[in-house]
Amino acid sequence: MTQAQGYGGTIAHGILQTPPSYSVYKEDGSYEFEAPVFHFDDGTSMQWQHRHPIAMAKEKQLDFRQFRVLASTYLAWDITDDLEFRTNLSTDINYFAQDQFTPSTSARPGTAWVYGNLTRSYNVNWVNENTLTYTKSFGVHNLSVLGGFTSQKSQFDYNDMFAWDYPNDEVATLNASPISQGTQYKSEWSLLSLLARVNYDYKRKYMLTATVRRDGSSRFGDDTKWGTFPSASLGWRVSEEDFLSSSGTVSELKLRASYGITGSNDISNYGSYGGVGGNNYILGSGDGNIAGGLVQKSISNPMLSWEQTNELDLGFELGLFDDRIYVNFDYYKSLTDGLLLDVPIPLSNGFGSSLQNIGSVENKGIELSIDGRIIENGEFNWSANFNISFNRNEVKSMGPTDAPIIVGPRNFFNNLAYITTVGEPIGSFYGYTTEGVYMTNAEAEADPAKFPKASAGDWNFLDRNGDGVMNSEDQGVIGNNVPDFIYGISSNMTWKGFDFNFTLQGVEGASVMNGMIRNMYRWYAGQNKNYWKSEAEPGDGQTPKPGGINQNRNVSTWWIEDASFLRIKNLTFGYTIPASVFNGKISKLRVYTNVQNLYTFTSYPLYNPEVNTGEGDDYMQLTPGLDFGTYPIPRVVTFGVNLQF
Repeated sequence: MTQAQGYGGTIAHGILQTPPSYSVYKEDGSYEFEAPVFHFDDGTSMQWQHRHPIAMAKEKQLDFRQFRVLASTYLAWDITDDLEFRTNLSTDINYFAQDQFTPSTSARPGTAWVYGNLTRSYNVNWVNENTLTYTKSFGVHNLSVLGGFTSQKSQFDYNDMFAWDYPNDEVATLNASPISQGTQYKSEWSLLSLLARVNYDYKRKYMLTATVRRDGSSRFGDDTKWGTFPSASLGWRVSEEDFLSSSGTVSELKLRASYGITGSNDISNYGSYGGVGGNNYILGSGDGNIAGGLVQKSISNPMLSWEQTNELDLGFELGLFDDRIYVNFDYYKSLTDGLLLDVPIPLSNGFGSSLQNIGSVENKGIELSIDGRIIENGEFNWSANFNISFNRNEVKSMGPTDAPIIVGPRNFFNNLAYITTVGEPIGSFYGYTTEGVYMTNAEAEADPAKFPKASAGDWNFLDRNGDGVMNSEDQGVIGNNVPDFIYGISSNMTWKGFDFNFTLQGVEGASVMNGMIRNMYRWYAGQNKNYWKSEAEPGDGQTPKPGGINQNRNVSTWWIEDASFLRIKNLTFGYTIPASVFNGKISKLRVYTNVQNLYTFTSYPLYNPEVNTGEGDDYMQLTPGLDFGTYPIPRVVTFGVNLQF
């Protein structure tokens, strides 16, 4: 249950912006709904309006059910010793139902919105694969050739009904209220692929793989459905050469290189077509009558086609001391061209955005993994893994004019908070740069490049373009969500019947846009000893006065938080009772406890540094790393028993 209807957003959002001094309950045990009045140091005051987060959490009813069937079957026919035909059929049938009811007790009397919602969805997805494989060895030559085709289809049916005219809280189902609004839509998509692959090796030392796919997607127009995606890879097992085969140190050394093209059709169904949807209009004299009709809901793009990624990968595998230490290393560089993006367009077109193939983005980096069997002495064994990866993301082009795309997440106070522009990572944070606060009125008045009415205690924003005027032209890139590197550590130890393992997950150098700060500073600054109170008590010079309205709530570097963290992701401790205890009646009995997300070491001030509440947004590819009331990840403790007879 992560979403609360109406003002207040998520329950986490409501909790974070509720002052800790505010009472949850009255003395009689009922919820405290009376909104307090806040008096600020600048002489202003404001009555705080809110949705009670505890009332929302306890009173709101949310019930969901899911029934899912995953099934697969195959048929293999050995036509000859060297030739095999294989067909696979798999299905995924998913039914989801959700019932929601928000009673009057969830909000202040007289303001509560009694609200009901019923959602049903049904999805059937099937995949059929048919391949013919020829495998043959000719002395030191080994050959495998595969050819075939696959087909896939998905059908989706969705129904959503709302009601908000309930007479009371007695009956929570939709039959207690007229249906206020309803939505139903059906969609389907299909994919047809032709594929071929050749594997060849010489003496198991020199290896070649070549593949080609030709994919056709229903999501694109008639003339742009198909894309061709070839790839090739080479491998050389150097450790099999005479000069290394007898080495006591190097037990495995393999060099590899690959280059290929892949495609993406990750857009909405019918994304290239101009969609039509229902719309009402009032016709007639007086109050008129509501007449139903159809209007175009989205703009078509018949030239929309596959997003393509060209990638080069170079790497090696190195085993030392009979593979006691094993190293995997990869360097990659990819260029994605014809990005499938929802691009904002002038509203004079009748639409707010258009799905287009536009621009290119480069990703390059390295990945390193080291596995070690550190101790192996029978009673005590210890193995560990360390992995780290570095990735750099850069927009290379943005169409013919390289015009940037500047967007804001949906329902984010209309703030244009993200920019995708040449030379920067995709979806970079966009806003003003703060240079502290004005310590005195004289300092503010002496600055020609300030917002009108800015005074002591307000932000001093950087005049980025140096024209002496503070306006939207002074916004720019203020950070991004791309980490410097990510890493992980895992360890597994066994001693006699005991076993202990853990997994650590780390991210370094990522930033998050803390959207909550827009609301929180106004309430919490009064509890922060470092905020600007007066010229005599200016605080730390980096925290504005509470209650200020002189553009202090603009998106700025103040919103950007360091989201580096190290998390104890998984920890397990177990004991296996010797089988001899059971005289052969039980072959294995293991008891264990497991803890997930035990602790996160981070300086990030909110619940979870791994965030993106822009998911599901119209521009979700372009708005990463936003925290606007994200829920904390749960700590899960499990006790279990493994029993084998």
